[in-house]
Amino acid sequence: MVGGTKLSAVTARSIEVASADSHSLKGGVGNGRFFLDRSVNSSPLPDLNSRDLRPRKPTDGDRYIRRRTLPTKASLKLTRGPRPIVKEQRIPNGWEEDIHPEGQPLYSIVINARNRRIRVHTDLALRRPENHPVIARALHMFSNLAHECDELHDPDFEDSDIEACLVVSKKFPEEYGYYLANHRTQTIFWLEDIEHNGMEMMELDDALDADALQLKLEILYWRHVTDFPCHCSLSSEVWEKLSPMILFGVVDQEYCDESTAPKDAATLARLETFWGKAKKKRDVDITRPTCSWIC
Repeated sequence: MVGGTKLSAVTARSIEVASADSHSLKGGVGNGRFFLDRSVNSSPLPDLNSRDLRPRKPTDGDRYIRRRTLPTKASLKLTRGPRPIVKEQRIPNGWEEDIHPEGQPLYSIVINARNRRIRVHTDLALRRPENHPVIARALHMFSNLAHECDELHDPDFEDSDIEACLVVSKKFPEEYGYYLANHRTQTIFWLEDIEHNGMEMMELDDALDADALQLKLEILYWRHVTDFPCHCSLSSEVWEKLSPMILFGVVDQEYCDESTAPKDAATLARLETFWGKAKKKRDVDITRPTCSWIC
């Protein structure tokens, strides 16, 4: 059982094969995949209220294989001066937009489930108005499930340890998918037990042992971090250790002729000041771990 979930596992080789085709580092435009297609007509989707919320993996999304219909070309004009381009298509209230280094827009929102605040991610195109009721329904169903799962509210976990992802994919038009990531244990988990049939659907049924399962979940965790890097957080333990480590480096540079500190004393002092400012923001809202790259 991992994260309150009964699962089975696969070998690392199977993991690599299963996930390779759906990631841009293994494919993309150069391999004949098309991101825009004028000829694709979206098929009618099931009624929003008839869809189920089901466990899915980070590799179950369609980010790198989906086809998008080109919109009608608009008449645009770039005005002079350093003004930003104003985006006309609005995203739903409460959601924030980030841009992946590859250029993919990503969206996240923080929800409250009992005493837990959870950041929820998706790569569904939320600037398309037709997707607003879709994500609203998926988020509502996930919120209810998160509220009911007692294991999610273990007081030993911090809000920054856990984040979730909603997988809305044309590969699974009759459902909403979800999974959660645990940054402390670097694994993924779900809010329900997954029996053998469910493991078959998720390609997790050919387990060898618990170690192989954990390896699978760790690899899937890093796939999540790769796909949604914008809010990956550091634990409070790491944050508390950073300042003494930086200050030790300052003293080491200042008084030791052969210092092993990685930067000069002035740079390290500025980093320690920066750490203090970032930590204050983190203490205000732990779900927005400001500047975690300082680690």
